[in-house]
Amino acid sequence: MLVLLPMQSTKPLSASPLGYGLAAFAGVLAFPLGIVVSPLALYLVNKAIAADVKPNGLRWLVWALLGVPAVIVLNLGTAFVIGLASAILQPSLEAKKQSVRQGMAKLAVTLAAKECSVNLVTGSPEKFQLPEDVAGKCTSEGGEFVSTFADLPRQVSASVDKEGRVMVAEPQD
Repeated sequence: MLVLLPMQSTKPLSASPLGYGLAAFAGVLAFPLGIVVSPLALYLVNKAIAADVKPNGLRWLVWALLGVPAVIVLNLGTAFVIGLASAILQPSLEAKKQSVRQGMAKLAVTLAAKECSVNLVTGSPEKFQLPEDVAGKCTSEGGEFVSTFADLPRQVSASVDKEGRVMVAEPQD
């Protein structure tokens, strides 16, 4: 009777594709670079240990001892890059915020002037109520309005003549 036994692999697990897959899976802890660096480190350990002819169990130990500091360095490096990118992009976000506030100031002043215009045309300027963040006055002779947003580099102003025409002064850079 002939019995067929499975052949024993002469390669250690650390040198097989399964071993490299396990190394890549462990590299997930140092995402995104760890998925590539971890199997590469195992490959280099395998090459170094194969030249020295050491026991196979030592390969995983050396790989693990190299991997723990690598995870820390890669995660700190990723955090550093994200911090640097946010520091570079922060001024552009502040400029966008300033632009939005400038637009809000222009809208508030324009709406106040238009409401004053409507009240002038209908003959009741005394019913005019000044909105928040706008300074000025609406009389039967017209009105002058200016934004009161404190942190704007350029204030927006508008005026209304006695016929009710609105003129908005655009702030210049």
